[in-house]
Amino acid sequence: MKVVLISPYADIQSFGVRLLAECLKKEGHEARIVFLWRPTVAGPGGAAASLDEYPEPVMRELVRLCSDAQLVGVSLMTEHVFRARFVTRKLKESLKVPVIWGGVHPTIQP
Repeated sequence: MKVVLISPYADIQSFGVRLLAECLKKEGHEARIVFLWRPTVAGPGGAAASLDEYPEPVMRELVRLCSDAQLVGVSLMTEHVFRARFVTRKLKESLKVPVIWGGVHPTIQP
């Protein structure tokens, strides 16, 4: 099975997807990790606000990277739920592949 795992975190925070990818490979599956990190910006009063949408060229490349996948997994914590929703919608508009969420948010706040 070909699996693409998407991480919205900087590489050091992606222990879960890294471990899952290695377990999948050990069992004979193909696994690819896509780091889809996006910085935060200062909002009103200097508070950090996340950018929930990705530019169209980034999404086109993500769709290309997932085009041969049989399963796509998205890892997320609560602060990335809107980014994950955006990515999931874009993938489902372009591909006929199951997209599942994993990580802290989907586990404790399904």
